[in-house]
Amino acid sequence: MIVNFTGLRLLGREAGRKFGVRAEVAAAWLILLLAAPTPLFSQATAVNRPWSGQAQCNITVQGPGYSHQETHTWKLGGGSPTVQGAMHIFPATWSVSGKGSLERSQGSQTLTAQWTTNASMANAPVALFVRASDGKLILKSWHSQLRSRGGVNGTQTVTVNGAVQSQTPMSLEAFEWAFPGAEVASSSTSIQGSSTNATNGSVGPMQPGGSHGTAACTWSFSAGH
Repeated sequence: MIVNFTGLRLLGREAGRKFGVRAEVAAAWLILLLAAPTPLFSQATAVNRPWSGQAQCNITVQGPGYSHQETHTWKLGGGSPTVQGAMHIFPATWSVSGKGSLERSQGSQTLTAQWTTNASMANAPVALFVRASDGKLILKSWHSQLRSRGGVNGTQTVTVNGAVQSQTPMSLEAFEWAFPGAEVASSSTSIQGSSTNATNGSVGPMQPGGSHGTAACTWSFSAGH
């Protein structure tokens, strides 16, 4: 960077008269301002680039006679963003797969159930933006919770003293897990991380009281050129 010191002295003299500081001090401030890096430009460049990668959450729940597992995956394919104010909206997809089972007995009667989960949706956009309060680069979901009718299918069987009394098909909605948002330094061109948290409430079909679950998530995204 080429600095015109004569011009800076004149500007410093004017600033000194206006703000009541010495001209040399005001000129030094101006030099520091001009020499400072401009991270906002690099932020804007990173946000505007096409991003690709994926996030994945593996959900496991165990309870009395109960087991359920599902894996949620969100993928960014490197498409260009749509800009909505400060938000840069990127197209993404969501999919889920999994399975589970239940066995519950009362007296001579036993209920068993098995199911599988399989669903996908193309409209699962995510947003990238630079937060004004601290300059962090934020990645978050930009859609309401997705749900897929008929995404969970299976059968329920009732037996009495080992003899099958009824067998009923199951068809339930599959619900999207919460997208694992992240925040990184504004100069970053990649977003990576992981988290493990306990689940709350009912997660899987027919989940009994006393069940416990975990959600283990990983994510890895990078900006293209």
